[in-house]
Amino acid sequence: MTLSQTQTPHQTEPPFISPEDLYAASTRGDRMVIIDSDWEPGGDTAWNLYVARHIPGSFFCDPITMLAGSPSAGGGRAPLPNPRIRQRYLDDWGIRPGLPVRIYDRGGLLHAARG
Repeated sequence: MTLSQTQTPHQTEPPFISPEDLYAASTRGDRMVIIDSDWEPGGDTAWNLYVARHIPGSFFCDPITMLAGSPSAGGGRAPLPNPRIRQRYLDDWGIRPGLPVRIYDRGGLLHAARG
């Protein structure tokens, strides 16, 4: 499982944390936003994976539709989404300055890193 966090210049926490550290922080009641960006190529849909095995309290994120725009010759295979669309997701997830964000996937696919 890969975990990442948005950081401000004043934060000293590492950008990646272990699943154990995430579990400890969530059971302590630390304020944070947790986003599930799990996806498998050729497998179940991101929503089905989320329903089957998400961390309680995490928000759903389909990395293919929420973290990437439409493929194009100029933008490439998986360009960043339209800024207004991306901002809508950030607002829906409750992301705001000063609030840690933990994004996870099952590792190896780097979707958490794209968030």
